[in-house]
Parts: sequence; structure tokens; C-alpha cells
Amino acid sequence: MSRSLFGLGEAVTGRQGDRLQYDPLHSLARTGRIKLVLFSEDQLALNPLFGDISFDDVENFIRRWRMEMGVLSICDVVWNHTSFDSPWLKEHPECAYNVKNSPHLRPAYVLDRILWHATLDVIAGKYQDMGITKIIDREDQLEGLRDVISNMILPKYKLEQFYQVDNEATVDRFRQLVRATDKVHPAHESAPWKVTLVQDKEYKRLGSQVDMDLALVHFNIFREFAEDEEERIDKCCSAFKHHLVELNHHAHLAMNEDLRHAVDNLIANVRYHHIEDHGPRLTKVTEENPLVKCYFRNYGPTMEVEEEEAVMDTDRAPLIMASNGWVMGDDPLKNFAESSSKVYLRRELINWGDSIKLRYGEKPEDCPFLWNHMMEYTRIVARMFHGFRIDNCHSTPIHVAEYLLDEARRVRSDLYVIAELFTASENIDNIFVNRLGINSLIREAMSAGDAHEQGRLIYRYGGEPVGSFIQPPKRPLSPSIAHALLMDVTHDNQCPIEVRSIYDPLPSTALVSMASCATGTTKGFDDLVPHQIHVVTDDRLYCSWNPETAAGSDSRSTYRGILAAKAALNNLHQTLGRSGYTQVYVDQLDENIIAVTRHSPGSHKSVILVARTAFNHPENANYTGHVAPLCIPGQVEEIILEARLVSKDAPFYKKSDTHINGLTSFEVDMRQHIQIFSSKMVELHNMDDKAGDLVQELDFVSFPPGSVIAFK
Repeated sequence: MSRSLFGLGEAVTGRQGDRLQYDPLHSLARTGRIKLVLFSEDQLALNPLFGDISFDDVENFIRRWRMEMGVLSICDVVWNHTSFDSPWLKEHPECAYNVKNSPHLRPAYVLDRILWHATLDVIAGKYQDMGITKIIDREDQLEGLRDVISNMILPKYKLEQFYQVDNEATVDRFRQLVRATDKVHPAHESAPWKVTLVQDKEYKRLGSQVDMDLALVHFNIFREFAEDEEERIDKCCSAFKHHLVELNHHAHLAMNEDLRHAVDNLIANVRYHHIEDHGPRLTKVTEENPLVKCYFRNYGPTMEVEEEEAVMDTDRAPLIMASNGWVMGDDPLKNFAESSSKVYLRRELINWGDSIKLRYGEKPEDCPFLWNHMMEYTRIVARMFHGFRIDNCHSTPIHVAEYLLDEARRVRSDLYVIAELFTASENIDNIFVNRLGINSLIREAMSAGDAHEQGRLIYRYGGEPVGSFIQPPKRPLSPSIAHALLMDVTHDNQCPIEVRSIYDPLPSTALVSMASCATGTTKGFDDLVPHQIHVVTDDRLYCSWNPETAAGSDSRSTYRGILAAKAALNNLHQTLGRSGYTQVYVDQLDENIIAVTRHSPGSHKSVILVARTAFNHPENANYTGHVAPLCIPGQVEEIILEARLVSKDAPFYKKSDTHINGLTSFEVDMRQHIQIFSSKMVELHNMDDKAGDLVQELDFVSFPPGSVIAFK
């Protein structure tokens, strides 16, 4: 997180890899005292936290890192949303989805305000007699809340009227048209069901219509028992009105279904935030932690719902803007903010703080200011950095991303592009990869629930299978899996120390390093920070890096956390890639132990890494137990490294108020480039197989949870 840096001259890490990724360096939105990392306030200005520096200073700094340390720098680009307090947004509200340019959002906005007032009522104790207090911690309270919202609150506001027609006015108009025409249609040709509601595009209450020409055909008909023309007209109007009542009834049912989804999602949201074990377990409902977050930014004071609804018909309507977020299971190739979607009304959006979703349209002419503004922002970032990470790529309109990436590549032709896609479909992933020219897709090692799944990820993204046929240098172009950037942990993941154990980061990152693809991590993982570093609420600084005290004089590193092991593993990963170890084999030795082989088809040399994962905290962290021996066909030349995490005497962890600090009660015991007879973890036994070839059997004599060993 760039805001957690001291400044561009303060080191916070050693030479652990060859690429650094920054979140946006631009001026950020503020909520309270917290700067929102991925919500840029001004895309054309630097974060003032960095002091008196310019974009040129950043460019020179990045260039120096590249020339002196061989480190490439990548920056997040955020094209899909901006902060609600972006100054240009109020001057150009057409850049957002608002109730003026997107009137289909009007009923969703009214519902949003109703639910906000429901939050205020809960805080005030209005429903306390029904068991609904501002402290919600029981399932029965949720059912009570559902009943109150569904049966007491929502019916008062008659949201179904946004779908309905004005019966009286429509019948009066029909009567006028009937009297104005001499044409009466035969009764046997009447098909009333063909007359349907036409939704009002402005979404006014009772603003829907019916096709009057069609209504005349099917309702202005001959009436056999009418004594005169006036009675015939009355009967036609009565039948037409009855039909409108039926149409409105179906519209009412449609709105009820939408509201049922909305209430279900509201209850699920409250359950997650207040009751479920894997949620934040909020203590009570407050204005800062409402029943549900507001989907629309309301720039005016809180008034009665009816008054807030009336604002939609004033010159302030363009400022009622829809927030951005993520829709679980949605089609990423569709825009959930367009009129064909009910995401906002059905409360299906997991919205992000005070972000505002940007409305590009189909081409630059649809919103010239926004396209030009983001194009300039993209040029600035491309000039400074060697690559982009496209934030929220799956929800960024793909034609917009294409346009902006084309502009970025005019500035930097060798731009390296990575992205994280939550599409749940590799076929859809490939559409984004092919159209945008994405170099690497971010994949999460933390998505594995056990060692077997972790091994599968290494195999899936890690290279060609061992023993594959040698491919000729020239061959027909064939489909392949998108290149992966396999991450130990991303900023979205929960802390592995919390969800797994303190002993798992080392073996898990070792397994990731054996994948034949790009690898990465998030700052704090290697430092053994025992909690998730929240990109929204955590504004502490990183601890500074002092190389004089970071390196020990013997083989046992005094680097903090697992940094020493990570440096060695990154070096191994780089060596394997450069030396042609393109083939991968993954062997699940037991429930927790995985062996990964990287093989060079050119030299027929192999590197085997064995890791004992610890997805659950071990009962005895020093106990090896029975581990089946590892038989290696061939001769072990050396042990590249062996490492494990050991506890040491240190003060109990205390979370710093000013710095992002990790555990100091654990350190890595690591030895590198040793012979087998010097190993503390394995013993060697030579034997011959049936063909007389040498096979070396390795017995694991000390290999407790969290241990890693790599053989050449």
C-alpha cells in the first residue's frame, strides 16, 4: 500500500524479488481519517502524503530502481469507479450512473433511502418491543427484522407504483379516443391479453402506459347487449379498466418478487456482519455500520423518505449517484448498472464504500470528459510504471479497457499487464486475456482448502507435465492456459496465520515457488503479520528495512519473519525458470506433505521440493511422526535448502498503533547448499532397483509441520 510507505526514499523491504506492485499513488478519497486505497479522488494528482514531489520525481525513482536494482514496478489502475468526493464528478455528473441519466435506478434509490431510515429506526429503538435492538446477535432477531421490513415498512411506500399504470387517467384517455373514432371492432377478433404494460422509461410512479392503438382494437368492440352507444362505451371502458387492474396486479407481484430478493439479501448481509463466525461480528447497528450500506450517495441532508424521493425531480437529481461493487455469480460481460439489470433494486451488489460507478457509454462521444480524463490518467501511469494491474477488471467494460490499454501501449509498448478476474469460468477469462492482451492472470494459493487442492493449483498453473513429448520449435498454434501470477496471498485474502496456522506460510510459499509461472505475495505475509492488513481501514506505516541488522553472519538468518527463506525460494524459482526446468510433477505423499518436481527436459536434471503443510495448527509442532521415505531415481547432488519455522523467546505479540508489525516469537532455521550428510532433516540410503540403476532413499528423521527441503 503506497500510503503506508514513509516516502519514496525510505526502504521497507530487501531485495526479495524482481517486481514491486503499488496501489494507486494518486490523491485518494477519505472517509473519516482513513484514505481509501483504491478510490482515487483526483486521478491527475499525486497523493499529498508523499510530500512535495511530482510525477517526474516518481518516474525518476522508478527508473532508478530499474537501473540499480533490476526491479520492475507495476501500479494498479482503477478505471471502473472513482471516489464520491472527486471534485470533477460534481462538475460532470454525467460520468456517473445517476437517477437523471439512468432513471431505471429511481425505485432502487427510494428503497435505499427506506432501508437507511429503517437503520435509523433500529438505532432509535423503535422496534425494541419486537426484539429488534441495535445489538443483533441471534437468528430469531433476523426473522423479526424480515417481518418488520416486509410487512410494516415497505408496504407504506407502494414501490409497485413504479411499475404500474394510472388506471383512472388511462381509462379517461381511452374513453376520449373511443368517442373520437367511428371504428368499432368485431367482438370475436378481440384478444385482450395482447394489451400489456409498457414500462415508463422515466420510472415515474404510475407512469407506465399501454399501447392505446392496440387497446382500441381489442377493447373498443361491438357489445351485443348494449342498448345504445353510450352504454357500449361504458362497457368497453369497464372491461378495459378491469384489464388494467389485472395488469397492475401482475406489476405488484413483480415488485413484490424484487423486494423479496432485496429483503433476503439484506438479511443475509446482517447475518454475515453480525452473527456468522467468519464475518466481522459487529457488535451493534450504527450509522457507520448500518443494516446495509447505502447504494446511492445522498449529498443532501437526511429528510423524510417522501422528501428524499422528491429530490429525484429537482436539479439535484444528477448528484444521486450509484456506487460500485461486485455482484456474486454475475455475468462479467454484462454491465449490472444498465437498465436491463435489477441488481440495485434487488440489493445484489456488494458495494465498496464510497465508490461511484463510472458511466462510459459505448464510445468516447457518449461521455467525452470521462474518456479524456481517464485517458490522461492512463498515460501518466504508463509513463511512470512498467506495468498495470487492472483493478476490478471483470467489471470494467471490456471496450473501455481495450481503448485505454491501447493508449497506454502507445506510451509504453512493452507494458506488462496483469489482472484479477472473478468470472468463475476459464472460458470467460480467456475472452479478457485475448481482447486486452493480459500477460498474467492473478491466481490465489489461498483459495486452496487443503494440501491436495494446493498441489492441484501448482500442477494446474505450474508448467508442462514431466515426460511430455518434446515440441518442435515450429508447430500449429494451439490453445493454452492463460499464464498465471500465482500469489501466496492477495490483499483480499484472510490472513493465513488466522485461517490456517503460523506454520503454514513457509511450506505454502515454498510450493508456490515451485510453480513454473510468475509468483508473488503481499507485503506483510513474509513478515508474519498475524492479521489481515485491511486496505480500507489500516493506515499504519510499514516497518523500515535496515540491511545492517537484517543479515546474520551464519547460516541461521536473523531476517524477520520468513524473509530469508523467501529470498532463497525466489532465487530458486528464478534459477529454475532461467535454466529450462519447464516440466512439473506434483506428488501427494500424505495428507499434509507434497513433493513437487521441476524437471529440465534438456539436461534431464531435476529439483525436488518437499513441504509439510500445516492447514491446521499442529498438536505438537516439533513432532515428525511417521513419514514415508522418498525414493529418488538418480543421485542427489546437494540440498539446495532446508528450512523450518521455530519458536523463540520473545515478547508476546502486540499490534503496533503506528506500524504494521509481525510476530517476533518465530524465526526461520534455514541452511542452504549443503550435502546430504549435513542435513538435519533427512538421512540417505542407497539401493539399486531391479535394473541395477541407482535409487536413493531419503528418510525424514526430523520433518515436523512447516518444514521444507529442496534437493538437486
